[in-house]
Amino acid sequence: MMRTLFGFLLFSLLIVLACHKQGATNNAESDAAEQRVPQASNTQRMAEKRSRQIDVTTFRVLSEEAQRTVAAAPVPVLAPAEPALLRSTKAVTGPGYYALSAREQGVTVSIQGSPVGGEQHLTVEVQAAGTIVGDRRVFTTVNEGIRTATWVENGVAYSVDVECEKRADSRCESDKYLTDIVGKMKWVGGGAR
Repeated sequence: MMRTLFGFLLFSLLIVLACHKQGATNNAESDAAEQRVPQASNTQRMAEKRSRQIDVTTFRVLSEEAQRTVAAAPVPVLAPAEPALLRSTKAVTGPGYYALSAREQGVTVSIQGSPVGGEQHLTVEVQAAGTIVGDRRVFTTVNEGIRTATWVENGVAYSVDVECEKRADSRCESDKYLTDIVGKMKWVGGGAR
């Protein structure tokens, strides 16, 4: 029994030492990589700071009720800088999510956001490369005439759905209107970004 205990302790010590050595190697590699990467210029830092700021112009177009709801959202809220849609936007939040819905001239646009992560993980292999919309890699689908775009940004999974009253509506015949909406998405409030 003493031999088994001694063997176990020796084995545990070897694992700890190996992990410590691996961590030191990774830290040294990380430090070396940081030295090779040039520091961001003041212009780059300012641009990055601006990109983390709320788009006040877009936020102000929302109704007062929607503004209050967006401000209380637990995740960063993205909304399209599209005044006609924003004026009719209804907002809902809950534990870990937000949803916006707007209706304008025969089309309904719904937007949802919820954090990625947690204990439940679903792994899906994606064959398509997605569509680049601005700086977002967006995946689009169509199901029963409803066009959907999905992407992950700042640790949040977002989706935008576009549904037209009439199937012959040009906004639902291709991804163009959908990706235009995604391209106009601005941060209007909610949790930290």
